[in-house]
Amino acid sequence: MAFNFVHGFVEIWSASVRFMTAPDSLQQNVISWFKGVGAEVPDEQNLIELEPIAINYKDLEIYLGPSLSADNQDGLEIGAIVGLNIADSDEDSDLDEYPELRDQLRNACTPGIAIDVTVSEGVDIWVVMQLNVISTPEEISESLVRYIDTALQCRDLVERAINPPTIIEPDLNRSAIDEIRELVGVDEIVRKVEELKASYELSLLRRNEGLKADFDIPHLVFTGNPGTGKTTVANKIGLLFKEIGLLPSGHLVDARRKDLVASYVGQTAPKTERVIAKAIGGILFIDEAYSLAEGWGDGRQSFGDECITTLLTQMENRKGEFVVIVAGYPEKMNYFLDSNPGLRSRFDQTWNFRDYSDDELLQILKIRAVKEDYVVSPECDPVLLEMFSSMERNSHFGNARTARNVLQAMRRKLAVRVVSKKLIDRESLMTLLPEDIEPPVSLVKRRTIGFTGNPGMGGYL
Repeated sequence: MAFNFVHGFVEIWSASVRFMTAPDSLQQNVISWFKGVGAEVPDEQNLIELEPIAINYKDLEIYLGPSLSADNQDGLEIGAIVGLNIADSDEDSDLDEYPELRDQLRNACTPGIAIDVTVSEGVDIWVVMQLNVISTPEEISESLVRYIDTALQCRDLVERAINPPTIIEPDLNRSAIDEIRELVGVDEIVRKVEELKASYELSLLRRNEGLKADFDIPHLVFTGNPGTGKTTVANKIGLLFKEIGLLPSGHLVDARRKDLVASYVGQTAPKTERVIAKAIGGILFIDEAYSLAEGWGDGRQSFGDECITTLLTQMENRKGEFVVIVAGYPEKMNYFLDSNPGLRSRFDQTWNFRDYSDDELLQILKIRAVKEDYVVSPECDPVLLEMFSSMERNSHFGNARTARNVLQAMRRKLAVRVVSKKLIDRESLMTLLPEDIEPPVSLVKRRTIGFTGNPGMGGYL
């Protein structure tokens, strides 16, 4: 989208201004400033041809070119794209879906900096500042610092409004240990949680007696296949640490690679730092963490490397302020931990979440049914157990998710049966029967025989 936008921007630029360029001193001062702060700046660009210079800095897409302002014809214009990525239509109606965001963006802009709305495949926010030709290097530096701060603030406002991180608050009405004990098939995990709590309580007793009592908040590795309760337990760990006073909030920020890794070199670190900032006081849970190490071992530097390095730095610099839990398939998590020399030493324990047995899957399904005001008839038990036993248990098996999917399929069959037979009594509306069971075809072991658009420019806000 940014590529299309820039080309549309250049077309408008070409139609609006003569072939002119700001004096070399102004252009070079701006470029030198960006190079001095570590921005990614192309070596050769030609403003005379009206091609904006593309600069990557702090996860911002910045473009530098001749000013479009009639009051600043010999100056420069600098703009940063902050993508909204909402459906293409009239820009006012799109942005009006976020009225608070419109006001927040307007308030974020100080004198000399404006917000423009551009419609392409979605909606872009274009943060614009004019640089005057008579500006001194000191004035340029001060203006650029203020401009970058404004653009970053606008980007954060957009991210929070359009794509907020998944944050799970702990249920303060229940004990973390009690909630984990109620989970199905996690006896070994319960033991580890109890050990963790007991270790902290021991450190308090030893401290009261004047003994050495070191207790560092542990960072954890969760290994297991999908649907084995890793996210649920991570959330309860946050609650536990809040209960015993190790973390002030105990909330959980659920992050994936897309939330941490950017598209350009130098942009991943600030993006990762922003997610970490949201996790301070609680848990940063990174599922499928092995995806951060993609490309490791082939001699190439990847954006995931930058994320891992930033994560390790923040775990050390902000020690005790938050907990990191990384999760994924057992074999792939070993690959992840080997991808950086500092990873294994940063994580104190590895907890393995095993696959559920057929009986446990049945139990999970029944518990879920009760929560949704359904009753699974006893006649369903042998049919469900046989169905679960027939399912192929590979790395793609969903465990508890599979049980939930089976229940949803049963509810749909119940709906058809009840409506077609005009059953309206309470028992009929609640009771799931064997005839409502339909196994997911893709998970059943198969018996085999033989061998196996152009953008436009909007107005300022």
